[in-house]
Amino acid sequence: MKIVEIDGLDAHSSSDLLHNDLLRQNMLMELGWQMRRFSARQVRRNPRSVREEIVRFING
Repeated sequence: MKIVEIDGLDAHSSSDLLHNDLLRQNMLMELGWQMRRFSARQVRRNPRSVREEIVRFING
């Protein structure tokens, strides 16, 4: 199972939000999920390379 996630600054605007997101990520990984995470900035500045990485991840 695979997850692709894109986060902006709002997603981690406090230490509690960041903490909860990291707990969730670790729990999903323990359950066997594979994850790729991108910042909104990465997507805006390099959409082609992000898309290519997502395609490789999904097809890999």
